[in-house]
Amino acid sequence: MRLWQPELLQVLPGSLLCALHRDICLMRSGPWKAPRHAGSWAYNLPWGCLAWYHARVIREMQGRGWKPSRVWFDPCYRGRGQEPAPAGFMEMDDMSPAQWRQIFRRACPESQAAQQRVLRDWEASHAGR
Repeated sequence: MRLWQPELLQVLPGSLLCALHRDICLMRSGPWKAPRHAGSWAYNLPWGCLAWYHARVIREMQGRGWKPSRVWFDPCYRGRGQEPAPAGFMEMDDMSPAQWRQIFRRACPESQAAQQRVLRDWEASHAGR
């Protein structure tokens, strides 16, 4: 799983944006701080940072005319049948979007330039499909 740099969300093809939303929903509904085989760095992000990033993904989807469930805008929501995230788990005390963006950039192992190259390669391999 790849978490794209926030500035690249607006240029992601629809299929990658939908896959990103689905993957983040799975991350939020599972046990936190429990690394998986891929993208384990993302589990080291503060919960609030992931919720902030997911809200950006959802807003991009809405801007393209999709209708993702509004429940995911609640930073404590963890999915159907899951207990909400405890208040102390949130780590969201008075942090601005700029601060979340800075935390995300420090945690993300790929630079924006590296992700742009991956995106160009993906688009080239999917041209004409």
